[in-house]
Amino acid sequence: MASNITVEAADLEGLARLEDVVAKHLDRFAFREGELKYGWTRAWAAGSVDPRAMRINALH
Repeated sequence: MASNITVEAADLEGLARLEDVVAKHLDRFAFREGELKYGWTRAWAAGSVDPRAMRINALH
């Protein structure tokens, strides 16, 4: 089953940290579910995409 979670951060570094924290918490609370996989999708305002900062799939 797939679920969606929306998070926001002030900058890309903060967003990466937040992704890690969310994944670790979900892993801890859902340990009986087996291995969880995460696919992070980032959204930016039109015209402000920085391809160097993109990390499309973060699998844990």
